[in-house]
Amino acid sequence: MKEYTKIISENIFDEYYDYDEDEDLDKIYNFLKNEENFRPFNEGLIELIIKSNDNFKNQENYDLKVYFDYLKEKLDCINVKIYTQVINDWLTGKHRPKVEENYREKMYQICFALNLELKQVYDFFNEVYFSRAFNCHSIKEAVYYYCFSNKFSYKEAQEMIYLIENSKENTEKNIEIIYTSAIKNKIDTFAKKEHFIEYMKENKHNFNIWNITSYSKIKELFDEINTSKEISKDIRYKINKNISLTDEDKNSCGLFLRYQLLEIEKSDDIKKSFKDMFGKKDITSVKCILDNLLYSYKISSNKNIPYIVKNNFPSEKSFSNILSASNEDFTKFKAYTSKSYDTIRKLLIFLKFFNFWYKYKLGFMNENDMDILFEAYIQETNILLNECGYEDFYVGNPYDWIFFKCAKSDEPITAFENIIGYIVDNI
Repeated sequence: MKEYTKIISENIFDEYYDYDEDEDLDKIYNFLKNEENFRPFNEGLIELIIKSNDNFKNQENYDLKVYFDYLKEKLDCINVKIYTQVINDWLTGKHRPKVEENYREKMYQICFALNLELKQVYDFFNEVYFSRAFNCHSIKEAVYYYCFSNKFSYKEAQEMIYLIENSKENTEKNIEIIYTSAIKNKIDTFAKKEHFIEYMKENKHNFNIWNITSYSKIKELFDEINTSKEISKDIRYKINKNISLTDEDKNSCGLFLRYQLLEIEKSDDIKKSFKDMFGKKDITSVKCILDNLLYSYKISSNKNIPYIVKNNFPSEKSFSNILSASNEDFTKFKAYTSKSYDTIRKLLIFLKFFNFWYKYKLGFMNENDMDILFEAYIQETNILLNECGYEDFYVGNPYDWIFFKCAKSDEPITAFENIIGYIVDNI
């Protein structure tokens, strides 16, 4: 069984990650589209089965039927039915489970069936399924977190969920914003399940919404990148009238427009360059910004790109859904109960990448050592993800790999543009 994280982090890192403009983009593209370079779901699932049974540990390379029969038997033991063909497709590598709500439930069922430890569940979701584990703002997943932490069975988990969901809701209490980390910390204090169930019943009204922190962070990052309509209108007017922009003019812009102006001012004809880049587009619109950063609709149609990369790739729609939500009116927006954790995580990573490296290019940082900046970028991204209830940046995830790759170059933004451009050109 390959040690994918070790291979990518130690061996492939030296060959592929020290990006420069002369490097063969075809090599990078071929590496990305070759799913054998990243842990296939079937290998991760088989590895999990082997670790869960001491009899398998002494001998590898059993016939797949042995693993199939074992997993089917364990699922039957907890009265869970997953279609035979579905399990077979997962084990043979014909298909990987989609990163969607109904498949998340199946992943938890497998973890219960194999009697996994809490850390193993986290590792399985993060490094094999490539999705967030335990949204503890959801009653069901909060119960699952408690059960894996305290070795309760799937049957006991379903009994707890039934008791909590069918209890009378306290309508007199207001919905509070309770952060995921705080919920987990509170859950960890309950030694007896009766006390945990009572807490969940008492606070049931606070488990109907989530994504509050994530959406707040996404809007915060986007606001730093974006420019107000008034300022963008003034910038466009001055450029069209050939009026030189002052430092004050440029400093009043968001990171995106400031960076574009930095590039535009390198040309001999600023007015023409500005027009070529923006035309009559609304510079403050999500569409305009995304059109200049990537072509997500083309990424999603590229059959050569791994599903885990192109699925939920940042798009105008995903941005708009989040930016339309209001913190003051969070109970009214369906977005705050979205279970598309993959979409949210990818947006956070995407925005943090540009936020960090725009600031570097615009001289916000005193540090010029790219190795130190790379470490700072990874650390800041992990802090952001953790605050929003997501696991660390993981180089074994093909989507994360793109940002690792670009961040290791001397020009991360240019690297991203070149790689994404090459992917688009090879559709």
